[in-house]
Amino acid sequence: MASEKTILEILNWLDTNSDHDLIKERIPLYIQVLADLPGPILKQAALAHVSKSRFFPHPSELRSEAFDILAEIDPIPSQYDAWSEVQSAIRRVTHLGEPEFSHALIGKVVDVFGWEYLCLSTNTMADRAHFFKSYAALVEKHRSANRWPAQVKTFIAEEASQVKMLSNKEGMK
Repeated sequence: MASEKTILEILNWLDTNSDHDLIKERIPLYIQVLADLPGPILKQAALAHVSKSRFFPHPSELRSEAFDILAEIDPIPSQYDAWSEVQSAIRRVTHLGEPEFSHALIGKVVDVFGWEYLCLSTNTMADRAHFFKSYAALVEKHRSANRWPAQVKTFIAEEASQVKMLSNKEGMK
């Protein structure tokens, strides 16, 4: 993850290479919003931003660039590619084996359906449509959740834990 020193170096570089100056009072915001990103990715995000804009970036712009770079490094297969992998695994592995997929999200959707069900199903067209819908929803959830800063993820986890505790207490009554 990017150290405060790395973030300050990047901000200084951006300040030197942008038409508008960094507002010094915003530095803590940049550090808070960017600290969970890998330093090398953040540096490339700054370079990508400068290649497209002459203005100093907002932290959200740097985060967006960083996640675009990460998506290129570890791409999520399209719905069609994911379904093709599943179909290939059905033929190769059969319902008796345990398939492996190029991306964990494919495996998660397969787990929802059940491997044996997918292998033995006779309604491939309906399975494909349901797979596409489930896969698209999971990919969107994955992308949006991964773009949140670490602090936001921690907050959500803590709040979700509190809600579960309250639900469990209500269920015991």
